[in-house]
Amino acid sequence: MEKGKGLARRWAVELPDASSSSPAVPDPPGFTRSAPDADDAAGARQRKDSGDEGTTGKARKARADAFWRFLCPGTPGLDDPLSNPFSEAAGGSAARVAAERVLVCVAEKDDLRDRGVWYYESLKASGYPGEVELLESMGEGHVFYCMNPRCDRAREMEERVLGFLRK
Repeated sequence: MEKGKGLARRWAVELPDASSSSPAVPDPPGFTRSAPDADDAAGARQRKDSGDEGTTGKARKARADAFWRFLCPGTPGLDDPLSNPFSEAAGGSAARVAAERVLVCVAEKDDLRDRGVWYYESLKASGYPGEVELLESMGEGHVFYCMNPRCDRAREMEERVLGFLRK
């Protein structure tokens, strides 16, 4: 399976089972089926220890790594060169970032917020020649825009992303 397309491809080609709510579309992992730590890594837990780089931060990264490996089998986790140009496997440089512009979106209460901010700050400090922007949605958790797409913050995010893409 090609890296980076694991979950979408699995979901698209998987045959529905009896537990599926729709005969045409199977339920994604983490809703009715279980995956290793998928519920935690997918944001069911709200971030309680902002900025903690100790044991809790390591545990959070371990859960996120496990979930990434579930989505993209055979990858090293969040330090996969496809998702982290600063990893050793990617050469530790933003030189691999081909985009001319990057918009990093994070949510204040998301377990992965600190990782996103770190990526944004690292990209800016790296000498990356392109445009880098950060959008932080305050008071929101992981995938809030999917769970409540009509909320004000989701609409703000949509407008910002569309504006960024239209530049």
